[in-house]
Amino acid sequence: MRDRFATKFFGRWHWASTASCCAMIAMLFTTSTTMVQGETNREELLQRKPLAECAVQQLKPPAAEPPMPPNVATLMQPVAEVKPLEFYARDRDGQWSIPAEVDRRDPWIRVLILGPTAPILVDLAVHVDGVAFRDGRESWIDSLLEQAAVAPSADPVEEVEENETLEPSATVVSEKTLEETSDKDAVPVVKARSRRVPTAVARIRQYLTAGVENTDQEEIRWLIAEWAGGPGLLTLAPAVSWRRAELAPLWSLIDADYDQTLSASEIKQAPAQLRQADVDENDVIDLSELHPEESNSPYPRPMSHPLVVVLNKQTDWDDLLSEIADLYSAPGGAKLEIQQLKNRVSVGDQTLTVADIKGLLDESPDIACRIDLERDGGKIALLAVGGDQAVSSNKNVIAIDYGGTYVELTALTSATPKSENQIAVGAVVDGYPLFRLLDRDNNRRLTLRERRQLGKSLAGLDRNSDGEIAGAELPTAIRLAVTRGLLAHQTLEEPIAASIELRDQERKPTPSWFADMDRNADGDLSRREFLGTPEQFSRLDRDSDGLINVKEVQDLSSINQ
Repeated sequence: MRDRFATKFFGRWHWASTASCCAMIAMLFTTSTTMVQGETNREELLQRKPLAECAVQQLKPPAAEPPMPPNVATLMQPVAEVKPLEFYARDRDGQWSIPAEVDRRDPWIRVLILGPTAPILVDLAVHVDGVAFRDGRESWIDSLLEQAAVAPSADPVEEVEENETLEPSATVVSEKTLEETSDKDAVPVVKARSRRVPTAVARIRQYLTAGVENTDQEEIRWLIAEWAGGPGLLTLAPAVSWRRAELAPLWSLIDADYDQTLSASEIKQAPAQLRQADVDENDVIDLSELHPEESNSPYPRPMSHPLVVVLNKQTDWDDLLSEIADLYSAPGGAKLEIQQLKNRVSVGDQTLTVADIKGLLDESPDIACRIDLERDGGKIALLAVGGDQAVSSNKNVIAIDYGGTYVELTALTSATPKSENQIAVGAVVDGYPLFRLLDRDNNRRLTLRERRQLGKSLAGLDRNSDGEIAGAELPTAIRLAVTRGLLAHQTLEEPIAASIELRDQERKPTPSWFADMDRNADGDLSRREFLGTPEQFSRLDRDSDGLINVKEVQDLSSINQ
């Protein structure tokens, strides 16, 4: 068919340490997780009581911008538009992966996460508005074909508005004419033009009436993918997945000799290093104040391979075998005699063949979950995990610890028309391995209270208790997102934002005097900020930690009442 068309966290460190780093987060722990054995009956799996649940985030429509005056619009330099499809992966020939056959009732997507240290096999049962996502896509294609079968008086067209840069002296006849600048030496102006293009229905009708023989469903799916914004299932491109993986500003600050290991001396000096980083001396360190002279990534080498690979009949198994061999092979070739396929993959077993790795289609998954995407939100339900991995959840994230790597599951939905019939799956290695452990409220600032957790966090990372922390002991956070529409790149584009969040709690109002004294807006009053007497400070600082927080003030007010 293509020939016919242009060749067409936390390491193995204790989860208790993780909980202490996220003490303000409502954690849901599972004392016993269910091993997915052999070929699990997926229908039975969907009926299981979830190990953890969280809500699907809903995309909020952008706020309307006020209209721009014509004389300002004409002077605006054109901004290159980045099309969402450019963030998603195609095959080696630049083509979309199109299934030859589709089981409408099948909601399952099997993906392999090629993490920095080991692969993780994930099964996702995705439903959109109560039906399997494939059924929704195929029903939409059916409706297009039905419309194409009806001969209209004139083929429908869409108006597409474009910006065109013109020299000031140029004269253009346009359906939307903007005022010309009087200064002929001014910068190039931008004029808005509209052009009419056939709709997907019109293109399909023209194609089918052109006498093309033996048109099958795979061909129709390919045509619709080319003419209507991509296929029904897309995965994030590798360039997006790894762009933040090597960002480790806090690690770089503490690792003074840049040897990818925090020595006992460097760990001891870490609090002092952080104090020196507070350039404006406001007791808060933000990311802009952590700017090492050169990059010092804890990863031994840059990563550029696909982080997520969908496993199905369209998988390029030769490419996958090559990636596995390159990623996980030990120097000189793996010599471990491990029978289980996933373990053989994780050590880059040199004896693996394409036939072997196709067995990943039948292996039991490490993670299985159901994702319900509704117009007004939805739900993620973790159904099973392999082994005794610790599980936690909050409002919008489910996290699974895989000894050195932890996976954060999240989902995003949108009810806009263009997102009705597409599912995007993406993953990123989020970077900032130490910073995101301390930054509990995800505001990209470290307060005094958060910085006091540094010693405890570093102690928890020392898995072998040798007094040092090697780069390999750092937790790697992989954020895995499933979205309705081309939104995976959007929800994963910002660091830290999708990590563990605070559970919504009913809060009492902050006293105005407290807010006025809290000059750096970190939610605490230090002795330097507090304007009362030392005796008053001691009375309010009920836990004697040298900081007064809002809760201490509110609790004392309740007692006095």
